[in-house]
Amino acid sequence: KDNRQYGSMEDALARGHASAKAEPRWMEVMKAVLPIINFGEYAAMKSTGQLIETIENAELRQGYLAQMLDEVRHTHQEAYLVRYFAKHAADSEGFAQGFKLRGTNLFNRAGRAAFEAFFVGDPIEGALNLQVVAETAYTNPIFVALTELSAANGDQVTPSVFLSIQSDESRHMANGYSTLAAVVSK
Repeated sequence: KDNRQYGSMEDALARGHASAKAEPRWMEVMKAVLPIINFGEYAAMKSTGQLIETIENAELRQGYLAQMLDEVRHTHQEAYLVRYFAKHAADSEGFAQGFKLRGTNLFNRAGRAAFEAFFVGDPIEGALNLQVVAETAYTNPIFVALTELSAANGDQVTPSVFLSIQSDESRHMANGYSTLAAVVSK
């Protein structure tokens, strides 16, 4: 799945100068958004890793392991997207700075504060924050709406990454409902 995605980005999309054709104002938005979303994936990875260590139920642990591997892949896909834009965007200045500015930039600090709730404190609370609230309520607006906005602004690269990520989110939502059912049954 990832090899096809990266291959199309480096082959067809790069040769067609797809990212250089995107609306410049949209690309400025992506410079701020991508590091925040990437930190959200990192926080989700840490949260599911805590659950694997905490929960004794083998079925739940298997679901958490699959989700953790997805989240690792998502962080890589988004970091690759940032790298791709840093190489191919018409105004690439700033894409390489996003990860470095996570701790100092106002928007990145707010994003980090929101996502750190996934892995600080109690692992079950983090799981409910992540899987029941974030995966269920926010992944569609983030990945589907941003995909549509990207395409409308001439960015044909972001949709290839975000739709791949969104295809995993329904499984993560199912983990949340299983976690919630286990908590309620105790």
